[in-house]
Amino acid sequence: MKKGTIDTFWFAPGDELHWSTALRKLRNDYVRRLVVSTVSAWQLAEKLAARQRSRGCLAELTDEQLKDIGVTRSEARREAGRPFWD
Repeated sequence: MKKGTIDTFWFAPGDELHWSTALRKLRNDYVRRLVVSTVSAWQLAEKLAARQRSRGCLAELTDEQLKDIGVTRSEARREAGRPFWD
């Protein structure tokens, strides 16, 4: 190392990690975590919306259709009335 230079991170002699590289890595990690979190939240929202749509369709079935799938009207009402997160 030259006299008067500032030392940053050292992994091994001659294998210097510059601040710009470290900052780029931190920024990339942050962006990756942000994207993964956003996609996960979107997937959860889609799953909950699909569940609610399915329950809404169940509530609209006729008694004959409910009989075909082995569900009573009261069971269908109870299922359709459940909150979306349940």
